[in-house]
Amino acid sequence: MSENEEYNWKFDAFMGGVQDGGLRSTLEIHMLVCYLVANVKEKMTADVITETVVEGEFANYFETSSALQSLIDRGLILQDEKGRLTATDKCKEYITLVENELPWTIKTRSLKLASTLAVRKKFEKENGAEITEKDGNYFVTLHIKSEAGFDVLTLTLLAVSYDDAMDIKNKFFEDPITVYNSIMKMLY
Repeated sequence: MSENEEYNWKFDAFMGGVQDGGLRSTLEIHMLVCYLVANVKEKMTADVITETVVEGEFANYFETSSALQSLIDRGLILQDEKGRLTATDKCKEYITLVENELPWTIKTRSLKLASTLAVRKKFEKENGAEITEKDGNYFVTLHIKSEAGFDVLTLTLLAVSYDDAMDIKNKFFEDPITVYNSIMKMLY
């Protein structure tokens, strides 16, 4: 941050959807966004950053989106043509100076959640799952794809309800590699 910029350490952030102990100032939200982009090993996108902060109830969607855009506009975070975010040296230097101002629990929980969401987004992009309904039955078709993009494994499961079908789909995207390895282990 430049010396000419003044930040408000007051509780100036909108708190809708934020749990007790969440971030209450726009400066803290800026710090968390910069911290996540600088420290998560997986490729981060704006969607993953926003989803992390909102799902973790650290700050609300609008404050997070605004902070992220502000950091991009100021050149602290770069965004490539695929939407991937990179922390600049200036961002990393800023985080080194102020990271102790962020609560330890928020830093550790947000890093874990951001990593999990980034990996899940990657699995969703690389693989596939769809739910179809026929005569009151729900079918979940799971696709594990090769690097070339063709199906290595397609599996269709019957679920008794839409909610169960969604649970299957969500569990699959948590770790499709384990699903594949488990099936192959049973067959070989």
